[in-house]
Amino acid sequence: MLQKLRNPYIVALIILFLIGIALRFYHFTGYVTYLGDQGRDSIVLYRIATLADFPGIGASSSVGNLFLGPFYYYFVAPWLLLTGFSPVGPALGVAVFSVLMIPLIYFAAKDLFNEKVGILAASFVTFSYSMVWLSRFSWNPNLLPLFALLATYFFIKALQKKSWLPFFLSGVFLSISTQMHYASLAFGLPMGLLLVHYVYIHRKNIKQALSHIGFMVAGFVLFQAPLIIFEFKNNFMNTQGFFGIFGDSRSSGLSGIREVLFTLNEFNFHALQYRTTDLISLIVLIGIIVGLYYFRNKKDTNIQLISFFFITMLFLTAYFTQNKNRHYFGALYPLYYILIAYILGTYLWTKKYVIGLVVVLLGFIYMQNGFIEFFRSPGPHLVRRAENVSQVIYDNIDKDATMQITSLPDHYGDFMYRYYLEVWGNRPVDRAGLEKADNLFVVCLEECTPIGDPQWDIAYFEPTEVVGTWEVEDVTIYKLIRN
Repeated sequence: MLQKLRNPYIVALIILFLIGIALRFYHFTGYVTYLGDQGRDSIVLYRIATLADFPGIGASSSVGNLFLGPFYYYFVAPWLLLTGFSPVGPALGVAVFSVLMIPLIYFAAKDLFNEKVGILAASFVTFSYSMVWLSRFSWNPNLLPLFALLATYFFIKALQKKSWLPFFLSGVFLSISTQMHYASLAFGLPMGLLLVHYVYIHRKNIKQALSHIGFMVAGFVLFQAPLIIFEFKNNFMNTQGFFGIFGDSRSSGLSGIREVLFTLNEFNFHALQYRTTDLISLIVLIGIIVGLYYFRNKKDTNIQLISFFFITMLFLTAYFTQNKNRHYFGALYPLYYILIAYILGTYLWTKKYVIGLVVVLLGFIYMQNGFIEFFRSPGPHLVRRAENVSQVIYDNIDKDATMQITSLPDHYGDFMYRYYLEVWGNRPVDRAGLEKADNLFVVCLEECTPIGDPQWDIAYFEPTEVVGTWEVEDVTIYKLIRN
């Protein structure tokens, strides 16, 4: 151990790891996002943790009639149990695994290239505002960068080694990645093309090559088993939703190279916190494509593979997504950071250009100043707010009465309160059912008039009287009954 501490790269990695912990955990509880999506997930996690339900599908996607696999739910459910059913628990699990990405990307990049590339890639992950932001709350896309890194690493190792294990592990982590967000389906094109090439160059021993690919398929199917069973039971509803994406006009906003450049602009902003122009994006795009041939001629296979993954997945991501939100690029972040780390480590990490390297790193850190907000104040405490609102509702439910909750103007902004009430033993009436509850609580995030509002939950309840009004945590709660 002491001998390892004499290695300056290990010392630097430890320092980066400690900084990463500080950036991800300081004022953690106060900044945990707890809105409708997290409330919905908390209910599912609670039922898994209490062995009340074992879902075969995960969250629905924002495009098409497509559901993700349930891996994320089962992966973070133990954290809810470990924290006494606090909604902070799943977020804590996400943060723990996200900070582990710092050493993991170091050792992966070190193995594929060298220690210089490893420590630079770890530096980008440590300070990246997008990586920090994604690590501070519970949401299925937030762990995609970690699993995408592992899927890419083991796939590259699988192509190099005559062993079934890296193929199997790449299939496992690919399966998990596709359950984090549908955008990770972009892995399919580069992996598919590379597997065809793998079979071709091993055609003299094709039986072994196909056997290795079989292990990859087995790893993928094993972790997709719940979703596959769900598909058979529901007439392949999810498969139809997947193919429906191709014809969805919401998938892509522009067309052709304009869409790719726009996507690269937005991605650069999220990855670097620097807004580029179309010209710069075009130069970067051409540079990566030219680099594919340059590295091929130099026989630098690993960086060629990383470049190939990035460029093909970027094109597919451009097509499949219209609003280029931060979490859509989860699978691209580790690839991009390794690409940049390789360029800096190869061409700037020299005595002649070391000052330039330091300037680039300091400039990157400076641009990530968004995480300063986590140190300035203790945060909005959304979890505490949801608990306080839920407590008021709980205290004012009529004895032996059934109860329904809704919210205005966001129809799905009540899941946080549903979660607490279910944990406290007073589960609201299922929104999907047709049962009419005795009490209806409407949580208004802004000024509203619940009686007469056309929202389905309210109109179906047919309220005639407001029997209680409370102001708490900057929201107004109405209790309605019908005569």
